[in-house]
Amino acid sequence: RFAPADAEGSGWFVSVAADSQCLVWRAEADGAIQGTPEAVPMPPLPAPRKRAAGRRPPPPPQWRALAVPGGGATAYVALNQSGGPGHVVRVGVGKAPPKGAAISALVVDSHARVSAAPLTALAVSADGEVLAAGTSEGELLLLHARTLSRLVRVQPHSLWVTTLSLVTTRDTGAVSYAAISCGGDNLCKLTMASSAELERARTQAQLMYGALFALVIALLSWLFLGDLLGPI
Repeated sequence: RFAPADAEGSGWFVSVAADSQCLVWRAEADGAIQGTPEAVPMPPLPAPRKRAAGRRPPPPPQWRALAVPGGGATAYVALNQSGGPGHVVRVGVGKAPPKGAAISALVVDSHARVSAAPLTALAVSADGEVLAAGTSEGELLLLHARTLSRLVRVQPHSLWVTTLSLVTTRDTGAVSYAAISCGGDNLCKLTMASSAELERARTQAQLMYGALFALVIALLSWLFLGDLLGPI
């Protein structure tokens, strides 16, 4: 994917491959590649489940798919552990350095586990607000792009999602998102979600996480006070 970085048309090419690398390449306006690419660092991931003695260790995590919004300052990349889970990594590519200079503005902004199954496709909306992810189980996930929190999960396909496109539409000021997904079941599906629906889902998720956090704090406080005071 090409990510424009300045008005002159230069920018970045971001690539993923089966060699467990995600590379960012400096590109000129005419498409010429400049210098040596920089590898996106692998973020810390949970340790894989232990395997029985004598079994081969699991393969390393694999970069799988990527999406670049129109602004070009950020790239979203899918990173799968063996058999799942699937993570989304947000990479900031910054402003293009002078010609011939090393890539120095590459940084992993954040990453999050978003699915128990491996991710197979990604797409981002033109306004950079919503990220769509398809899974090997045929699921479609809509995520809040800035926080990578999951807003919507539906099952449009019976097999893996092969291709995704996310279109932003406006009708009398209201913003909606149309996710077009194609799957291994030879079907293409349209999933619609309005910005109001996504905002409600985000608010509900925040309330749920807040309630869980408060419950954990209350439980820890009760245990701490119980140990401090002893039996009554």
